Amino acid sequence: MPTTVETKKLKIGRISYLNTLPFYFELFQTGDVCVTQNGYPAQINQWMQEGAIDIAPISSLEYGRHPDAYYLLPGVSIGARRHSGSVLLFSREPIERLKSQPIAVSEESYSSQILLKILLAKRFHSDHQFIPLSGTIDSMLEAAPACLAIGDKALFYRSSNFCYKYDLSEWWYEWTGLPFCFAVWAVRREACQENAAAVRSFSDQLKVSLERNLNQLPVLIEKELNLSIADEKYALVYSYLSQLSNHLNEEMQTGLKRFFELACEINAIEKVPPLEFIQEFAA
Repeated sequence: MPTTVETKKLKIGRISYLNTLPFYFELFQTGDVCVTQNGYPAQINQWMQEGAIDIAPISSLEYGRHPDAYYLLPGVSIGARRHSGSVLLFSREPIERLKSQPIAVSEESYSSQILLKILLAKRFHSDHQFIPLSGTIDSMLEAAPACLAIGDKALFYRSSNFCYKYDLSEWWYEWTGLPFCFAVWAVRREACQENAAAVRSFSDQLKVSLERNLNQLPVLIEKELNLSIADEKYALVYSYLSQLSNHLNEEMQTGLKRFFELACEINAIEKVPPLEFIQEFAA
């Protein structure tokens, strides 16, 4: 009599930002063996470390800090070749006049903090105290002359007073000529070992979902966000989702490795990790 093996449910982390919609929209079908848990990037990283979730888009720095804990899902990432639109430094002063003044930084993403630290130190040759804060961008700018904001909060922010706005991935591209990878899709190694077939199936399903949704962004925006082309936010959201780089191709991997090298130089990670993918585990 054949033995029946019960497949464990995969626990999928979901970042609650617009930039993940091309992955998640209509990703799950009836009967799929998975459950989801929503949070912002720092929460997702923590839950992956604790084993509360199995697969998620984690910050690139989280992978760099704990490479032995994860395998990467091939072909998918969250990044930008030039403008990210949602990882922004807002400042009351131009960058040249900020000098060593403190900067308020979002507590939602550690990768963006390290990217900013690298750019300020290596490109602009300045050193700043970072003040981790939550709250609105206006409240952060009251606490410091500049602030780093990410996600939808940064994308939709409109200041009532004049302020400078700098896109970190644009700074990165101007300096390195490479795209920047903010997040990689990863699976905990234990989950991969326990449920390899389900992990590979989810990885394939994720890539199919991404390609389908990138080819039908108007449908995604209308159904998921209830926005029509007549809505004020429609053009901004469409442009934003169109300009993101969602593929972990060779160029994106080169940019990711360069980020790891620079993060290592400022002691944000111990060493430059290899990029290990689930198909290498399967082999």
